[in-house]
Amino acid sequence: MVKKNAAMAPSVIEVDSVTEADLKENGFRSTKRTKLVCTIGPASCSFEQLEALAMEGMNVARINLCHGTRDWHHNVIRNVRKLNEEKGYAVAVMMDTEGAEIHMGDLGGAASVKAEVADVTEAVRQRADALMLSGESAMGQFPEKALAVLRSVSLRIEYWCREEKKHESMYLPDIATSLSDSVSEAICNSAAHMANNLEVDAIFVYTRQGSMGSLLSRCRPDCPIFAFTSSTSVRRRMNLQWGLIPFRLDLSDDMESNINRTFALLKARGMIKSGDLVIAVSDMLQSIQVMKVP
Repeated sequence: MVKKNAAMAPSVIEVDSVTEADLKENGFRSTKRTKLVCTIGPASCSFEQLEALAMEGMNVARINLCHGTRDWHHNVIRNVRKLNEEKGYAVAVMMDTEGAEIHMGDLGGAASVKAEVADVTEAVRQRADALMLSGESAMGQFPEKALAVLRSVSLRIEYWCREEKKHESMYLPDIATSLSDSVSEAICNSAAHMANNLEVDAIFVYTRQGSMGSLLSRCRPDCPIFAFTSSTSVRRRMNLQWGLIPFRLDLSDDMESNINRTFALLKARGMIKSGDLVIAVSDMLQSIQVMKVP
């Protein structure tokens, strides 16, 4: 009974404040598609430092298990969980033993910055899922500034690539292993293709486990993907995937009700407006619809 009441409440939709402000101020096309990963260290491990990074667009907090103690690792995780619970973010935690890194470098060194911006440009042009700060956010003197530069550069490159059609062509092999998976894959491929041809404002995906969100992200459509799930953990997981803007919303089995309620909630908070063109897909009914926001 409590869940039903929560689902019908007029304001129960969770999205981080950075995304909400961006949508209100700049519209659909401004939202970043490439996700930002920050390696956490002494310069960024407190609650206040993590919140500052989240406000600059951090999607994932990376913990390098090669450094720090177990207690320190647990404390960082506790701070990220507290940030999500108290401030409404969906920052995911990535546990890493070691791995390849994309650095932004010393912001005072012009030559290195030029080289590394070129690396970032190429990664964004190839539509990599995420860009990562390592030492800059873990040990650097200006972790927020490094993240702000990375976010600004990636946004500009994404916009330029979309406007100039400069993205690399993509070949997507079939990955489905069952008939149901094949149907979902075909729906997402079609939705992405239609979204580009019709120049829709956004794709809305309603997903219990996040699978259809992943399939849409894989297609790399030009528009942002609003991914709605009732699971807090699924919302966090989708925050690592290219182009997905994850929302938490209690979903019912009635897709028309989900869509209408989503439109009402997002309109009330100024994130969409009447006349916006949207494609809606669902892994509950394996459906696809094209509609204008009333």
